[in-house]
Amino acid sequence: MRSKEMQKFHSKSLIVQSLLYLMRKKSFHEIKITEICNKAGVSRLSYYRNFESKEDIVLYYFNDNFEKIMERIIKMENISYKQLIEILFSHFMIHLEDNKLFFRDKLIYLISISSDEYLKKFMKVVFKDNSHDDFILKFLQGGIMNIMIGLMTGEESHSVEDIAVRVDFIYKMLSEGKPVL
Repeated sequence: MRSKEMQKFHSKSLIVQSLLYLMRKKSFHEIKITEICNKAGVSRLSYYRNFESKEDIVLYYFNDNFEKIMERIIKMENISYKQLIEILFSHFMIHLEDNKLFFRDKLIYLISISSDEYLKKFMKVVFKDNSHDDFILKFLQGGIMNIMIGLMTGEESHSVEDIAVRVDFIYKMLSEGKPVL
């Protein structure tokens, strides 16, 4: 990475970490951009070079996490749907406490925007030959999002392996056209 790109990446990382730190103290909606800048040690000008709004910070946070998952699955040869779900939920669980903050402050719609975009990209990696039914994948995306919500609220307590096995089972049953019972 060039020096300017490194500086931009570093500034963005500081801003994201500052927002997360401040969210542990108070609501997202109560946090002012000045507070984020002060905590990150960046100027408002630097902030606005990188983000248009606080919501953009959250989108960047999720997109960055999904990019890390994408890098990992691209390196794998012949990744299965089950492996994809394991990687996705393992990463999600590592960041569960941060994810709970976003849920607490009613920012789930931002998680949905990011996850919808990246789940489509993940599917293209898993199903290189496009041998999948888009309707089934959209249905599963909704289910995956609901499982993530359940983990954030504490209503779900399944292990990553259990989630992967169950979601893979449902995917296989739906794609084979068999009833799921």
